[in-house]
Amino acid sequence: MQVAFAEAMADPQSYLGLADFYQHKRDLLADALSGSRFELLPSRGSFFMLARFSHFSPLTDDEVCTEFDP
Repeated sequence: MQVAFAEAMADPQSYLGLADFYQHKRDLLADALSGSRFELLPSRGSFFMLARFSHFSPLTDDEVCTEFDP
């Protein structure tokens, strides 16, 4: 695995575009959720997105995850 990682890191094109790639995907998700009741929280410098839902649900985040867990 270390050899494969070293080979991938030897080619800057394999990782230099990742930030733009993930930002584009995050922006697509933000656009899709923009008309929803979720309040999207700023998340610069990461692919992660946080959304507040407390103004339309009394449940905690743990309760929501438990309720919707298949």
